[in-house]
Amino acid sequence: MDFAERLAIAVCAAYLVLPVISAIGSPIYTDAHGIIGTEQRCEVKDNESLWEIARKFDIGINEISHANPGVDPIIPETGSIVRIPSKWILPDVPVRRGIVINIPEFRLYYFPSEDPGKVMTFPVGVGDEGKNTPVGSYSVIEKIVNPAWYVPESIRREKPELPRVVPPGPDNPMGSHALRLSLKTVLIHGTDRPWGIGTRSSHGCLRLYPEDIVLLFSMVRKGTKVTIVNQPIKVALRDGKVYMEVHRYEEIDYAGLAVRLLGNRGLLEMVDFIKLGRELEAMSGMPVDITQTASGLYFNGGAVGNQGPDLVHLLVGDSDATSSPVSLRMDLAQICKTLGKTVNHNPLAWIDAPFFRIGDVTAVGIGYMD
Repeated sequence: MDFAERLAIAVCAAYLVLPVISAIGSPIYTDAHGIIGTEQRCEVKDNESLWEIARKFDIGINEISHANPGVDPIIPETGSIVRIPSKWILPDVPVRRGIVINIPEFRLYYFPSEDPGKVMTFPVGVGDEGKNTPVGSYSVIEKIVNPAWYVPESIRREKPELPRVVPPGPDNPMGSHALRLSLKTVLIHGTDRPWGIGTRSSHGCLRLYPEDIVLLFSMVRKGTKVTIVNQPIKVALRDGKVYMEVHRYEEIDYAGLAVRLLGNRGLLEMVDFIKLGRELEAMSGMPVDITQTASGLYFNGGAVGNQGPDLVHLLVGDSDATSSPVSLRMDLAQICKTLGKTVNHNPLAWIDAPFFRIGDVTAVGIGYMD
């Protein structure tokens, strides 16, 4: 039986078990230069919450909330249009094979070995703060249908009213199916609390929507490789354009991380730093085009105020005249190092570059503080 046949059977099985769920979109994508899916729009129906919309489109509450800032997740305005973040940059791993889980985006990717170039993806719930899901490389060592939950002693100390074993059933937090990893305390399983998908809500395990775990369970074999990564920023190059996807997760130096990732990929000189700065502030969780345009904030190795090839300049401009002034704070010394440029004496380590309106274009030499 080939992959397409197994997928068809798995999809039928998922909908036979859970007929009330009607997910929209194809469950399998083709890898297009590291980017999959297409952003969508949805009109909010009467008495419909973002949780219900998220589940309908097979995304987590984190994704739809970050893509629609300012929208009330409980009572969004009926008839309003919300963005569906159903487009993703694939995680950066040496080999795209088996299961890859990126903790900061609360998302699992499955790369079937029998169909290279194809990928399935599902939202997940991950370990809560202090109970973080561990990163690393593992494998699936056991597949369990109707798992019992053997309550860890650490959880029973927090909730002594819990029994030692919770049998299979609607109140079992393991859900209907589970995949045990070689790190035996961590499982990929279903849930009895689907509203927790897209949140830090577990004691370290990875939770899927009830309909998603049925589908994934049907596709995955014992021995499948599982890679868990922590990548709050992902970048990709497609059709000559640079895309960046930023996920709000922990307090880190997002600007520094973005510069390092783009520099390591040789993409930094293609980037418009105004677009970069906007997305670092918005953290929409969606792939955003940050490629240079005719006006913008980007590096110019000598065309502006040419003072020699080793002096890096900034050309500042803004193609969006409606934007409000916002400061973009970047570690320019690190940028210069990444570009292989020289920051001359008295390096200016930091600079606040405001968003200028069209016509307010200026060159800022960052080589000197004099």
